[in-house]
Amino acid sequence: MKLNFQALTICVALLACSPSETSYEAAQLITEQGLMDHISVLSSDNFSGRGTGTEGEWKTVEYLVQQLKEIGAEPGVEDGNYIQSFPLVGQKTMNNSLKIGTRNGEYLTDFVSWPADEATNLSLKKAELMYVGYGIEAPEENWDDFKGVDVSGKILIIKNNDPEYDEQIFGGNARLYYGRYTYKFEKAKEMGALGAIIIHTTETAGYGWNVVANS
Repeated sequence: MKLNFQALTICVALLACSPSETSYEAAQLITEQGLMDHISVLSSDNFSGRGTGTEGEWKTVEYLVQQLKEIGAEPGVEDGNYIQSFPLVGQKTMNNSLKIGTRNGEYLTDFVSWPADEATNLSLKKAELMYVGYGIEAPEENWDDFKGVDVSGKILIIKNNDPEYDEQIFGGNARLYYGRYTYKFEKAKEMGALGAIIIHTTETAGYGWNVVANS
């Protein structure tokens, strides 16, 4: 964030110079102390991290607009404003739980979930689960986990990664895009599935659960 703001400050300072000023003269307006003054303000606790959709974000925007006005920069939006508005969808998961029983009587409850397609409301009830292995359809590898089965309206259970037991397929230990969770979700949607659950293990993913939980 600091580096981005420094770049913005430099560009704004140069654009605010009159045509008669040389690049060298314009550069003299940019000082280490001047940059640090802005960084100190924006990184202060008063801006609360500048998170999107928070009060800290609005304070940051107001500060930047004020700086633009002070150096004489003209508004760039057609309505004469310094701020361009655009829609942004936020998602908040509520009353969400998942419990899976294992053969030894234990329950697995750690999971991360989110709705696709920027859905504003999503409810799943009594949906059928269907296991589809790796969830891969790869004609060039002579591999099809779906085998012509209709998965529309179902929630798919999918293993992470792609097959690694044979060096002759899927690049052996070299993980292809087929092994990425993004492909699996995209394929599930393409096949008409209602949802998809990818089973995570550190071994098959190549990273721990904390990476998923913090994403």
